Amino acid sequence: MSQFIVVLAYPRTGSSLCMQTLKLLGAHVAGEAKRPDLDIDGNPKGYYEDMRVLGKGLNAQIINEYQAIKAHNIAFKLSYAPLHPNHKRTTPEQQVAFLKQLSPRFILTVREPLESIMSVQRWSDSTCPKEQFIRITQKLKKYKENIETILKVLHDNHWLNPNNCLVQNYHDAIQNPTAYVERLADFARLAPSHEQIASAKANIDPALFRYKAKTLPANVVDWDSKIGASATYERLIQPLLIR
Repeated sequence: MSQFIVVLAYPRTGSSLCMQTLKLLGAHVAGEAKRPDLDIDGNPKGYYEDMRVLGKGLNAQIINEYQAIKAHNIAFKLSYAPLHPNHKRTTPEQQVAFLKQLSPRFILTVREPLESIMSVQRWSDSTCPKEQFIRITQKLKKYKENIETILKVLHDNHWLNPNNCLVQNYHDAIQNPTAYVERLADFARLAPSHEQIASAKANIDPALFRYKAKTLPANVVDWDSKIGASATYERLIQPLLIR
């Protein structure tokens, strides 16, 4: 019987790195490396996203397809959107029911809100300040709402525990690739060879860590302090991280 791993994905939090690592460690990953709607430079080593599922959610047909895959470990990405009450095509209750059919384990990739948002924004001094303010503050508000929503879903369904959910910080992958790779292999119950472990560690490129909270403009940090996205991250996420 296959073991399913759901990588809960929020933009620019290391979900693609997580999928790359699982693939290199021997898991079957759903989705292609490239996305026709995005520049490969955003993730030069591959997105690995099943676009039928990522933002739209699971359905009966996809569940049947995934269950028919002949692999011991199967990983796929699911964004927060299908688990949000305001989704247009599905409901959190429907997605939870589909997920329970797979009896999955979850990897929640996280990153400091300002870093992930500014990475999406691709900060530029030439951008209109008013436009910067509107876009960034909207994303900060959305981040705060989404992280609260996803944690509530995990908590309400008794998934938010070390046996069912690994909360993985992007910083840890960059700062200690060995521990990151070993943690993913252990949580996903993979048995990689020495060569697979070495490939997974070598795949982690610190140069892709382009946006660091300590180097972001002071006005953006001030906007965040007023909205409270980072405060929410500290309150809800930090206690869940494995140290």
